[in-house]
Amino acid sequence: MNKHKGFVAVNVATGEALNVYNYLKKRPEVTSIFLVAGMYDLIIMVETDTSESFADFVVQEVQKTKGVTHTMTCMALRGD
Repeated sequence: MNKHKGFVAVNVATGEALNVYNYLKKRPEVTSIFLVAGMYDLIIMVETDTSESFADFVVQEVQKTKGVTHTMTCMALRGD
């Protein structure tokens, strides 16, 4: 079965980066998570069984996480 993979770049409110990082890293959909410097605060690699579950995770979990102010999602088209 093909997995649906992608990256979610996340901006968070000042002082919330570690809280959001620690919460999201425990989610089974998150295969990797990085605290980064630059335009975004976190980059998350997400993997789900369906495109619908990918969308649900981003909209219902990531975007509703306390402290998250903005996300940008990039679906993977090809890769390992």
